[in-house]
Amino acid sequence: MFSQTLANISGGPPFNGTDTLIGQFNVPNGYDGVINRFVCGFTGDGFEDFSGDIVWRLRVDNRFVKDLGNVTNTFGSFQTAFLVPGSANMRLVSGQTVYVFANIPLNSPVSNGVVTAGVFGWTYPRR
Repeated sequence: MFSQTLANISGGPPFNGTDTLIGQFNVPNGYDGVINRFVCGFTGDGFEDFSGDIVWRLRVDNRFVKDLGNVTNTFGSFQTAFLVPGSANMRLVSGQTVYVFANIPLNSPVSNGVVTAGVFGWTYPRR
């Protein structure tokens, strides 16, 4: 689970609209895995779901994950992630890197907050 203050995202206010890495992790060598939940949120002012004021993006290696490469709404919470409807399981392969980005476009009205995002799933030994 990752978080960044607004000052660290897209150049901080005023925002420049660039993708900012919130966090990343590597799939351990010798293990494969599955991502089955993606959670993103914002604790601050001025954000409205589906407005595009904040965009969350999930990437595995060099490709954005289908349906999670341009998320414009908050989704779930870290405390209740198990209640978030599971998307199609995203398979991970040993050695891959998973990246979580946030982007705040120019003239976004968001202020005074923290952007959060994270993934849930599991890893298992390769056969």
